[in-house]
Amino acid sequence: NKRGTIAEAFASADVVAAFASEKAADIAANKPKVVDNFLPGWGDWAGEGVSMSSKAKRRRRRFVSHQKPGKKGEQRADQKLAKVIISKKRNKHIEKHQPQSVPFPFQSKEQYQSSMRMPIGREWHTEQSFRDVCQPKVLTHMGELIQPIKAPKKLK
Repeated sequence: NKRGTIAEAFASADVVAAFASEKAADIAANKPKVVDNFLPGWGDWAGEGVSMSSKAKRRRRRFVSHQKPGKKGEQRADQKLAKVIISKKRNKHIEKHQPQSVPFPFQSKEQYQSSMRMPIGREWHTEQSFRDVCQPKVLTHMGELIQPIKAPKKLK
């Protein structure tokens, strides 16, 4: 029953093959690469029919670099998991919106995370409790004058 429902939902798209190709592309992108920065003709004769001298071959080896993606012997975290892609890349755009420390009313990280997990909305709470949670601390009615805050005498 579940398999039939899933097959019906993804009937037009081959999601499994697309995921497998995406994971294979990610693995290929993170493999070590050989980059050749050698420019022919710099410091030696170049052109068709000119063989490279042993000195030029040694010089060429200096310009070839082997880029390694991670530490020596490091394996992918999702290497043995066929249906999972674990990315260790950090998103700089998301970092701007993440808190650096625990906000004021909370004492610990666990308290803050549990409050963030609890949804606030009409779908999860009764109408009255939703209004109580979302009600502002200061209420003003339309047309009511709001007096400005006066500084204490010590600051004047």
